Amino acid sequence: MMEHESGILFQGDGRALLAQDLNGDSRPDLLASFNSGKPKALINQSGAGIPLCLRISGDAGNLRGTGSRLLLVYRDGRRKTCQLSLGCSYLSSAEPQVFLSQTEGNPIESVTIHSPLGVTSTHSLKGASGVVKIRIPTR
Repeated sequence: MMEHESGILFQGDGRALLAQDLNGDSRPDLLASFNSGKPKALINQSGAGIPLCLRISGDAGNLRGTGSRLLLVYRDGRRKTCQLSLGCSYLSSAEPQVFLSQTEGNPIESVTIHSPLGVTSTHSLKGASGVVKIRIPTR
């Protein structure tokens, strides 16, 4: 994404960019690091939607649930798929979480998680907001 699309432009030799909740509001903030420079944080000030942060953990051997696919099902039947990956920038890795914004009239009803080893689990998200911690079997 270019700066004219995102509205974000950092000066300097950038190294990493992480989406992380830095202020505890369940919305993704940005943390940027630079070669020979101080890190910079951009705090998300959007008030749009109902924030939902799914924090995933797994079993020994895959504590972060890396490689798991999440199938989100909305009230209107619409579906969205996300995947947990490990490492996203130079020498950095965000927490195993997915940030979502729900609309008042079409919240997320459930998430089905497929672990990399083929274990599937379904979790209700009816009425959920803020941080939801989900432990999944990964073996």
